[in-house]
Amino acid sequence: GEERPYEEIKKEKRRVIKRIDKHLVCPMNYLESHLDKIQGAEKCDVVDTSEFFVKIGCLEEFTASTEAEMLLYSPTVTDFMVVVKRGQVGTPVPFNAVLVSDWTDQLENCAFLITEDDGGTRTTWKCSAMVKINSKSYGFDINIPFNTRDDIVWRGQLSRRFFEANTDVTGHFGDVDLIFEII
Repeated sequence: GEERPYEEIKKEKRRVIKRIDKHLVCPMNYLESHLDKIQGAEKCDVVDTSEFFVKIGCLEEFTASTEAEMLLYSPTVTDFMVVVKRGQVGTPVPFNAVLVSDWTDQLENCAFLITEDDGGTRTTWKCSAMVKINSKSYGFDINIPFNTRDDIVWRGQLSRRFFEANTDVTGHFGDVDLIFEII
């Protein structure tokens, strides 16, 4: 239930008590004798948290050598959540996640999205990424899901060159700092 002010609870008790006929033997009389024993909710500190979702969309283990082979691949979305308590803001929160299991030379870039979870209905970010076959670049479409009330912290494309140049370097993505590592 929800926490209600004690004055509101007392008012509700008086309203219920007025409806009870003390001359009848019924469950309401039992309720009346126990209404005064109900205590207000204790005050306690609630730990605020933020749930950040990091999502990356690409073609995993892409090794096509022809356009026909490219049609055999389906984009995948890697999605993981990082919980940050308010007291941890500004302090590194360690986590490990595999974003792309096999980044081949043919995969030029990927779609990258960070959101702060605020609920809502499911929608998608429709975006494109690139692969290369025989020195030609081809785009592929991908839909990355998120909720309509989520705060979009950062979204865009990240290239293979970005990851190669910035391994073990802090990257700033809106309000979130991430360190990527190629292993």
